[in-house]
Amino acid sequence: MKSIDDELNSDASDDISAARIPQTTSPFTPAGRSFATSVGNAASELAAPFARNGRKLPIGIQSFEDLDGKTVATEVSSTTVEIAEGYGASITPITGSEEAVQMVLTKRSDAVILPEVMFYQLLRENPDIALKSVDTLEDAEIAAIPVNKGEERLVEALNQALDELRADGTLAKISEQYFGYDLSSN
Repeated sequence: MKSIDDELNSDASDDISAARIPQTTSPFTPAGRSFATSVGNAASELAAPFARNGRKLPIGIQSFEDLDGKTVATEVSSTTVEIAEGYGASITPITGSEEAVQMVLTKRSDAVILPEVMFYQLLRENPDIALKSVDTLEDAEIAAIPVNKGEERLVEALNQALDELRADGTLAKISEQYFGYDLSSN
């Protein structure tokens, strides 16, 4: 699977729609990129297992601050690595969100950090799953369209189109249709 940088560097395309970019510069922020106006901000959900009777399991994770000394299942190329390590957690490397969830459910990792959109989709598709959100990190990432630096005309055209789609409600409608809530208003 190609990364955002690999795809843009291949000259096969001018933009990738839309990448999740950390709010701060990190090793995961693609260098040599410009970004169109944000399509929306995305929170990150910290999810931990809970017993079927609704009580917390004895892991003791109730917030991001409780991650110190715990393990978090996440992709090593994910922005959640920086978040988890920033709170003192070690990383259980995985290859996707489904594997991350399984690592937590099988007690091979203590928690998982997922983009809010993915977490709530997981709950909609698996209402009986023994995971629940214990904390939310607001505005952890922005959803933006990366383009190669020097493509200012393309960035301007994308920004104009996004502004029009935001103003007429199209972004909100698309967001609600595919994510279940208006991501563009964040």
